[in-house]
Amino acid sequence: MSRFKALIFLSCLCITLPVFANEVDSLRRKILYSSGIEKVNLINSLIPNFYIDDKPDSYQKYAETALVVSKGIKYFNGEIDAFNRMALVYSFYNKQKCLENAQKALKMSQKTEYQKGEAEANYFLGTYYLAHDPFMALGYFA
Repeated sequence: MSRFKALIFLSCLCITLPVFANEVDSLRRKILYSSGIEKVNLINSLIPNFYIDDKPDSYQKYAETALVVSKGIKYFNGEIDAFNRMALVYSFYNKQKCLENAQKALKMSQKTEYQKGEAEANYFLGTYYLAHDPFMALGYFA
């Protein structure tokens, strides 16, 4: 039975990986020819594909690029999304940087009243504090 499940899993993986690769290539082409807010949104939408494919270096590079472009055009929602994307990638190997990026995203989200950014930042902060202070984590998950 376990061999059968493994075979199904590998089959699904082989089918889905090329789909992600095509999506990534398509988004990369769009990014080259876009500018401003559209460019930031495309970059931020591309990042989860690297997370799925387990490519943290690319993930981090694109998140930092989205942050730089967002700051350059003063697009605060794009900045917040980039901070949240960096919090996600750091949540696996650098908890302190995860905390710092999530706190920046939360502070900016509250200031600009960007609810999606605030919800994501609260999730990352809650997950961070879950390991350190479960009672504090509840405040972020509430």
